[in-house]
Amino acid sequence: MICDSRSPVGLIRWCCDQYTVQGDLFSQSILEDKEPPIPLEQSIKNMAVIETIFRSAKSGKWEAPLNPGL
Repeated sequence: MICDSRSPVGLIRWCCDQYTVQGDLFSQSILEDKEPPIPLEQSIKNMAVIETIFRSAKSGKWEAPLNPGL
């Protein structure tokens, strides 16, 4: 979740759940028969990074993505 306390009012904290926004935009692209806003290739690259972070946490060492050519 991304939050920013610098709202126009100054008292209300602005928050955005990036995964909800991404899901909503994806659903909208299906309903409107348009290209998704986030290409599948980008999602695959993001998953490779997440998997690398988990491997690094488990090994306690620096890890590289298994398929750096993505």
